[in-house]
Amino acid sequence: MAPGFFQNTIALVYDFDGTLSPQPMQEYTVLPRMGIEPRDFWARVNQEAKETESDMMLVYMRHILESLDRQKIAVKREDFAKMAGAIRYFPGVEGWFARVNAYVRKRSGGKVKLHHYVISAGQKEILDGVSIRRHFKRIYALEYHFNHHGVATFLKLLVTDTLKTQFLFRIKQGRKRSPNRSTSTCLRPSGPSCSRTSSTWATG
Repeated sequence: MAPGFFQNTIALVYDFDGTLSPQPMQEYTVLPRMGIEPRDFWARVNQEAKETESDMMLVYMRHILESLDRQKIAVKREDFAKMAGAIRYFPGVEGWFARVNAYVRKRSGGKVKLHHYVISAGQKEILDGVSIRRHFKRIYALEYHFNHHGVATFLKLLVTDTLKTQFLFRIKQGRKRSPNRSTSTCLRPSGPSCSRTSSTWATG
């Protein structure tokens, strides 16, 4: 009889906007800082992306930089992190991590490790400042380049839907594999079901 399939490392991978928090993170942080109405901002971004056939992520990040520059607001990495204090979460999110960690630890007798990750098209400099940051082993998100004055000047890393699958692969390959050591990766665990392909799981 074939040995039973056992996973001793589980990775829970979350999106952020609309999954952990009700609104896009920019609506709690940088847009209020600039006095910009979110509805107007996203309307301009969507219109330009459609008319120019541009990537919406690139458009919105550029619009933020241009708006900051027009208003002579020099935002540094630590400023983005401080803004994150205004972000609100869905009910239950802040206590979720301790609860699920305790559940897995109890059910496995301490034999299964649980790690949490974020893969988001939001901004990493903001996510690094959220109150639940300590729960995540790693965050993959858009990043700005900061010049020698420490001010954001242009986009350094873009996260698209295609690149999100690459980050899932990185998470999977980030651990040594052996015949009795496997990793399950579940994207958006709150989804209705997970379908398994090899040892990578994704919601269907």
